[in-house]
Amino acid sequence: MDVDECRPVKLTNRNALVYKEIYLPEDIFNGFFISIPSLKCHSITTVTLGLKNLIGLLPKKYYGKYWSYNRSDVHRVGVDRAIVDLNTYIKINLTIIDGRIGQIGSHLPGGRQCQPAKNIIIGGYNSFEVDKIGSETLGYSWKDVRHLKLFEKEIN
Repeated sequence: MDVDECRPVKLTNRNALVYKEIYLPEDIFNGFFISIPSLKCHSITTVTLGLKNLIGLLPKKYYGKYWSYNRSDVHRVGVDRAIVDLNTYIKINLTIIDGRIGQIGSHLPGGRQCQPAKNIIIGGYNSFEVDKIGSETLGYSWKDVRHLKLFEKEIN
């Protein structure tokens, strides 16, 4: 499904950190939601796993105007805070991290495959807990990952 082709729905949350009003694809609310990220590091958010995976759901029509990246508005408001807000609007029912290889160093083309490969699949019904394990698998304390600390404070 191309989220940019879906009908958007406008949602509001006055308690949100940055997106008190947000547009999301209506179709994502009509079933069991599974987040399937790859296990990899990220140059801005330290790791990019299940919770951060939701950024890909932001329609570029509304969130792609900050610079050329289709969801670039998250950089304007702060990626970590945007991740937390998205996870207040969207309930992930299952997260499965594909860690068969893993990527370290960066999410950009300069990133390197984990050597040796991680050879792990991490899954569960609590995306926060799954992401904590994913962070540790990549060598980071989850408490050093800003969006996870913020998520724990704001949501958990």
